[in-house]
Amino acid sequence: MKEKTLIITAIICIIIGLPSLFFASQFVKADDPRILSSLSGKVVKIAEKDKITIIDVEMDNAMPIVSFDKIKIKKGDRVEIKGEIATYKGKLEFVADKVERK
Repeated sequence: MKEKTLIITAIICIIIGLPSLFFASQFVKADDPRILSSLSGKVVKIAEKDKITIIDVEMDNAMPIVSFDKIKIKKGDRVEIKGEIATYKGKLEFVADKVERK
């Protein structure tokens, strides 16, 4: 008798639990990778626009770094950058909060 009750309870939990997990997963934003908070490397290229600076830094994996502030660095400088990873037009980029020369 107790085994039958345990089996019925397990089946009810499966029937209710799996759809609940599926619907809950629809509200989770998976493209928000905030793992990396700083990086460092050698400046390879700098492109300054009106309100934005894009820096290419040489490291294991190349990724554009975007800064919305005017920064005083030049090609060949070693820098440490703090910020977060974001996606822009389907590509990853690092949005810098702070850029410092080493």
